[in-house]
Amino acid sequence: MTFRKKTTFKISQKWLIKNFKFIALEALFFFNVPCFLLSSELSKMSYVMGTLLQIELETDSKRDGERAMESALTQTEELDDLLSNYKDSSEISKINREAGTQSVPVHEEVIDLLAQTMPLMDKTNGAFDITIEPLTKIWKLRERELKVLPDPELVAGEKEKVNYKNIEFSTAAKTFRFLKVGMGLDTGGVGKGYALDKALKKIMNLEINSATLNFGGEILYWCRTPCEKNFSIKDPLNPKESWKTFKIKKKSKSYAISTTANYEKFITAFSHDGKKIKYSHILNPQTGWPVKNEIESVTVLGKNALDADILSTAIFVMGLKKGKKFSESLKQEAVYILYRNKESDKKLKIFESRLWKKICMKQP
Repeated sequence: MTFRKKTTFKISQKWLIKNFKFIALEALFFFNVPCFLLSSELSKMSYVMGTLLQIELETDSKRDGERAMESALTQTEELDDLLSNYKDSSEISKINREAGTQSVPVHEEVIDLLAQTMPLMDKTNGAFDITIEPLTKIWKLRERELKVLPDPELVAGEKEKVNYKNIEFSTAAKTFRFLKVGMGLDTGGVGKGYALDKALKKIMNLEINSATLNFGGEILYWCRTPCEKNFSIKDPLNPKESWKTFKIKKKSKSYAISTTANYEKFITAFSHDGKKIKYSHILNPQTGWPVKNEIESVTVLGKNALDADILSTAIFVMGLKKGKKFSESLKQEAVYILYRNKESDKKLKIFESRLWKKICMKQP
């Protein structure tokens, strides 16, 4: 396996090489990637969008395989430069600075992302909202630590700026504007899914037989002819262990798998009396506060990575009762929820949507 050199790594190449064995083994364990690559299999890894992207291809042409991986990684890096809220020079940062109540020209990729995201925000009734940036800032999701909890009045005020219905964009003119002052876009909940779908399109243009893209645990499988796949879900109470392994019984050309949970990311905050508390890194756009409900993890299986990415987050935000009902209404995506009725419960409970039961089978 080879590493892609990039001078803007947030972690050093030396660190990646030192820890490569652990990273690779974890990916192999949870996502059933073959340990020993045949001569027709190629693999490459890059650090982008704040996490690791691993691409594995099966091809009869090594040249096409190398070109496909290079093209997919370049596409992802370009999207990172456009969509990252961490980069002052990104298109998203520019929009957040300049699109107050006037239209500004924006890149076609941003328009495309918004056009795909809007119907899903409607579908989830705002449980996923791309305009959550004002809340992201006061909860310091990028820093992951608060000196003190934000004032409830501040949270309430910033929440009023969060509403995807107060954005306006033109697919023809490629322009965008906020309809309310102080709004902002945060693509953290949709960027990886969008990037996976775009990267796969680059791969499909060449003579590739199959591809597995693992983007920080978000998976996109593709086969030129319909195929079956195995995948594992982590135990949210013990993330180093696998909860269950499943086989996708229904043959298809592509499978996207997205899991939303709290076991890898959280906010550390200090209460007004100095007590250190952990909060979910997932914010509820409708309350302004970190999500706190019975759900421990939500896994969504679909054919499109962007949809699976958004829906897993939205269902997590909805909570168990609404999340179950919503999951059963989905016609294209299968849903698997792990939850506890009480925080003190040591045993996880399971919800499987009807579609999940139909197309996924537990493996021994």
